[in-house]
Amino acid sequence: MDLAPVIISIVAILATLVLGFRQMDLQHRVTRIEEERRREEIELRRRADVTAVVDRELNSRGKQVTILKIRNRGPAPAREVSYDIEGIKGGTPTIVYESVRTPIPLLDPGGERRVALQLMQGVAPTRTPRGR
Repeated sequence: MDLAPVIISIVAILATLVLGFRQMDLQHRVTRIEEERRREEIELRRRADVTAVVDRELNSRGKQVTILKIRNRGPAPAREVSYDIEGIKGGTPTIVYESVRTPIPLLDPGGERRVALQLMQGVAPTRTPRGR
């Protein structure tokens, strides 16, 4: 009896088993990666998406005013929203804003907070304090 065909068959069966286990391991890894991506996508859908834009519009007296609009475009509420408004130095327009409570404790999905801005040209006058 010739042993060559038996040995070849055993090697083929072992190779098939090894490749099968590797394929299963690879499939498990791919499944874990896909599940993690799904969880991340679901988490992203639950997050707030806060944006801010400076806009000009007419007030009730027909005067054009500058407004900072802070919006939550995401599906989840935004909590403790804070912002900084910085002017441009060197004689160019400086932004001064009304006193607004910041951070904004809660901004609901689809919600908007409006802050009236006042644009000023030049540098604000300064006073030197005098002591006695």
